[in-house]
Formats: sequence, C-alpha cells, structure tokens
Amino acid sequence: MPRVLHLISQAHLDPVWLWPTADGVAEVLTTMQSAVDRCREFPQFKFTRSSAQTYRWVQEVDPRLFAEIKELVAAGRWEIIGNWIEQPDCNLPSAESFRQQSRLGGGYFQREFGHASRIGYNPDSFGHAAGLPMLLKEGGMDYYSCMRPSPDNNPNIPLLFQWESPDGSRVLCQRIPTQYSQTYSSTPDDIEERIRAAASGENFAPGFEHGVFWFGVGNHGGGPTREHVERILELQQDSSLPELRFSLLQEYFDAVEQEAAYADLPVHQGELGYALRGSYSATAEVKRLNRAGEKALAMAA
Repeated sequence: MPRVLHLISQAHLDPVWLWPTADGVAEVLTTMQSAVDRCREFPQFKFTRSSAQTYRWVQEVDPRLFAEIKELVAAGRWEIIGNWIEQPDCNLPSAESFRQQSRLGGGYFQREFGHASRIGYNPDSFGHAAGLPMLLKEGGMDYYSCMRPSPDNNPNIPLLFQWESPDGSRVLCQRIPTQYSQTYSSTPDDIEERIRAAASGENFAPGFEHGVFWFGVGNHGGGPTREHVERILELQQDSSLPELRFSLLQEYFDAVEQEAAYADLPVHQGELGYALRGSYSATAEVKRLNRAGEKALAMAA
C-alpha cells in the first residue's frame, strides 16, 4: 500500500487571549474568510475548524460568509470539529462543565449544520484529565486530537493510541506530531522542509501507512496561505514523496481504522499531562472564580 500523508489545514486561534471581544471577532472573521477563499481558489483544498462560538460570531456579524461556510460543510470540504464552545483548559474544569460544553456546542452544530462532530479537539490545552474519554463519549465524540504532552514532556505518549478513562470508555486519540500550525513568517520553503520531514516517517504511527500533517498559519489566526497551497500542489508531483492528500481529520481517522495495525494500537490509561506547568500560575484569579462559579451552579441545580 502506498503511503498517504493527510494534510489537515486549519488555523489555531484563541479569540479571547489578551484581546477585547471586538478584536477576537475580527480575527475570526478574517481567518474564516481566508479559508473560504482558499477553498474557492483550489478545488482540492479542505479546511478544518473547531469552536462553536466562533461560528456563532460569523453567523451574527457576516451572514453571507456563514452561508458560504455552510455550503462548504455540506460539500464535504469544510469540517466542523470539537463539539465545544471553545477549546478549554482540560485539567481544572469540573465534569459538569465539560458536559455543558458538549450540550451547547454540539447542539449548536446540530441545529445549524445538521450534524455535530465526532471528534474532540484541543491542540493547545496543557494537559488532559483522565476522565475525558468518558466525557467525550457522552458528548458524542469517538475521537480526540491533541498535541500536548509533547515527547519533550512525556516521551511515552504515542502518536496514535486508544485512550481509556477509569470507567472503561475509550476514544481513538491522535497526538499532533511536531506542531499544529506555522508562524506568519513561514515561507513556502519552510512548509516544504516540514512536509519532507513528515514524509520521512516522523508523522506516521508505527505500522501505519496513513500519516498526518497539520498546516496553516496560527497563533493567532490566519490559516493556510495561497503560497503554501501552491507549493504543496507542486510537491504532489514529486514521486519520492508519499501521496500528499488535502484531507479532513475524520477522513484520516477513517483511514487508520481500516489498517491492519489498528488492531494492535496501544492503550493509554490515565491523564495526558502535564505540559507547560508554569502557565497554571497565570490568571489565578480567573481560575479561582471559575471554580467558585461551577460550585454555585451545581448547588443551584
């Protein structure tokens, strides 16, 4: 079987990170418009985007753009993932907080797009609680994609594995290899260098012929550039490389589930973490108030 490197185009975006709401909304609008433009320019191109709140902003502020996104979703060229309002801290919130995220985020996707996502998605969370597989399954998600902990934080976490929570619930988990996005200064040569490194084997789980490579300007917002896509189209003609396929994350998961090696995937039990421990000292007051709010909500219910 020839190897296939699935190219997952996306744009990492933290819309409330140190920004007032208006700036976060503006970055969401420009990022999603850019992704729609790439889809119109390149028939092979596909795009993946999470976070129900960002779609709600587009729906409210730019109905024309929202209608274009809905068309692309219906055509199978735009993927909604992560049935949550936004990518959360995955260590501190209560179980009920995650349940409400799934109810509200997944419910919004179901109403507006006709389906929710089966994929949980948290590339930039600094660790993941041991009970998340159970909460993901409760929220209709059978798959999970994250980047941390990286091999530097925990070398024992494989690229692809079954993640099992204490109650026995399992999700198929993909650890994003190397990086989930590129910087605004990344050139087409940089993209080519990273794709060649990914094709050499570092982005393929052992025994699998389907690998994954995430690309798109992020930190914060942007998405794949026209120059990056054009370089990838050139690389598709290089017979020394695996098939470079513009893909959706669900298409990648569907492919690996059909491989013989899938039956022997390792099983990980327990949390995924920690990473970047010092970050937990930041905005401690916000986190304290969040926990107080969770307790008050539980008592009110």
